[in-house]
Amino acid sequence: MPGWKLDKSKVSWNRTITSAAQDKLDMFQNEIFNKGTDSRIAAKQFDSHCECLDKTNNIWSIRLSQSDRVVFRINDVDHICIIEAVGGHY
Repeated sequence: MPGWKLDKSKVSWNRTITSAAQDKLDMFQNEIFNKGTDSRIAAKQFDSHCECLDKTNNIWSIRLSQSDRVVFRINDVDHICIIEAVGGHY
């Protein structure tokens, strides 16, 4: 099975995030981009509270900090994690 890919082409930055939150985002993204890891597994590297927001559209969220989240969509067919929004609470 081919590794997972990361798509950040349409990400919406809702606000600036802290450097600690950015470190977690980088860790999450690097696990997917460099190692081809499924985003749901990549999120387990830290206390991310990974949760499915919409099962029909396969939209997920992880916590970067108390006030900042990442929202992403998972394409299980093509193995792509599409980051849609960063920053803020959803």
